[in-house]
Amino acid sequence: MMTAGKWWMLAKALVSAALLALLATKVDAGQAGQELMRVEPVWVGLAGLATVAAFVVNTFKWRWLLTTLGVTPPFLRLLQLNYVGMFYGMVLPGQVGGEVVKAIRLTRDGVQPAQSTISIAMDRLTGLVGLGVLGTGALLLAPATPFRAQFLGLGVAMALGGVVLLPLLRRRSGELPGRAGPNFLPLAARGFLADLQRYRAGKHDLALALGCSVVCQALVVTSNYLVALSLGVEVTLPEIGWIVAFVSLINLMPIAFAGLGVREGAYTFLLGLYGVPLTSGLAVALVVLLLMLAQAAAGGVCELIPLRAPARLTPQSGE
Repeated sequence: MMTAGKWWMLAKALVSAALLALLATKVDAGQAGQELMRVEPVWVGLAGLATVAAFVVNTFKWRWLLTTLGVTPPFLRLLQLNYVGMFYGMVLPGQVGGEVVKAIRLTRDGVQPAQSTISIAMDRLTGLVGLGVLGTGALLLAPATPFRAQFLGLGVAMALGGVVLLPLLRRRSGELPGRAGPNFLPLAARGFLADLQRYRAGKHDLALALGCSVVCQALVVTSNYLVALSLGVEVTLPEIGWIVAFVSLINLMPIAFAGLGVREGAYTFLLGLYGVPLTSGLAVALVVLLLMLAQAAAGGVCELIPLRAPARLTPQSGE
């Protein structure tokens, strides 16, 4: 008997298959394949290096978020976990499967479960805000599209999330350091809130995290731009910038298996707004997918490397 999880996985696989089949009716797959054969390997290699740089910047941000919570795992261990998370994010059902694996592995390394969870949640949240900032800026610089107002609304909403972060995390006046929440809450819940409020003094911490998020997303945009260059697709950085931001956003929706179909269809349609032929748009999406699969394969290799090191505790002021 199939469980609910298996049914959900099957449903998403069917959605991916349906979207890819619909795309196949709109695009000449043979012509798209011919365009892939003309790809310039040098540009693709540079695009791959840009994705590696994005992973490095994101790992630095994650380590900084953990340091604010009082633990400092080795940088290489966190980089390994980021790649492992990419691997499981591609093979497990659900868009957060990789994040769950990262939290479990980090906890096994000696980090408290609450700290692991909070750091990963803040990593994702600041990443979403950085995506909104970059996407909104790029959309303002790019030529207008029929859906510009709608896309701008999404980008501004994501960027404003950063404004909400600071007051939510600020400690109340008179509250003791390391304690949070009413006394009727379980100790575990109060400890979770206390860890979260470590970011209260972290206006600078959060500013650095948001800055790293923007840099990380800019590197991802650069990678996609280099992919477009490798195929001879004429698109500007602002155009590809907001498209990447929007595709990344809709790819978070757990409606397809590993985003297949959603990502390819979005790239093809959105690039078409700027006169890019459908076959060329699909070729760009497929090369981007190949780069993602290469990252996931690197994560699979990292899974086989027995690198594990305990996190170092760092003292917190006022405690």
